[in-house]
Amino acid sequence: MRAPSQFLQIAGNFKTFQSVMDKYGEARKMAYPEVITRAAYQANKQCTMSEAKGGVKRPKLAQDKFLRNATDPSKYKKLDSGKYSKTNDARRIWFALAAKQGAKKGKPFKSVKVGPNDDKLTKVGASVKNISDNEKYLTKAAATIRNRRRSRAGAMAAGFLQSARRTAYKKIKGARNIQPVPGGSASKSLFHAPTKNNLKAFSINKVLGDFKIGRDAMLRAMTFVMADMKKFAEEELNKLANNAARQSKGGRR
Repeated sequence: MRAPSQFLQIAGNFKTFQSVMDKYGEARKMAYPEVITRAAYQANKQCTMSEAKGGVKRPKLAQDKFLRNATDPSKYKKLDSGKYSKTNDARRIWFALAAKQGAKKGKPFKSVKVGPNDDKLTKVGASVKNISDNEKYLTKAAATIRNRRRSRAGAMAAGFLQSARRTAYKKIKGARNIQPVPGGSASKSLFHAPTKNNLKAFSINKVLGDFKIGRDAMLRAMTFVMADMKKFAEEELNKLANNAARQSKGGRR
């Protein structure tokens, strides 16, 4: 997201936040900082779920004009007649982006800039998926740009996954397609834990994207987490109260 997701700033929108934290801490015999960290972990974890389960919105690749399967540069077709095939129209943009960076036919090309805001170049591998001729240097460069952009479809979810891991509350594996790439923006996502003297927690998703999409996902996650923690706390405290009442009655006999 373009701006940090401030966990307590969002949580502060919930009128029952303080009450839920107090009750949950009492039920679980947990200190307040630990309760906040637990809530932050659960909220970030919830954001990594699929859209159907309330997770952050992902691009729909099958419907994307430039990232759908038909845009794969490795499937560029040359007709026997030598005429241009209209099926290549959707693929031309990737060749154009690669050529703009200096990639040429018959000339080795080592690295490309995948996204316009990337600080670092991405290596063009000696072999690229679906390209059997290793001397197709322009095609490999074009495919690298396109394939890497497709792989970033789950980048924002990967950022939330990294933030959840940073809480160190529990180990979390996460789905295979949202694993943060070492050195990538998602891997730089942060979590600032609360302390006894500063009861504030910050979850920061470092992935560039639509802040509203990320914030909406976190709001949904917080709603879910607050309801879940409230339900658990009330059930546990009711159990403790009932047990105490039974013991009190038994002691009077």
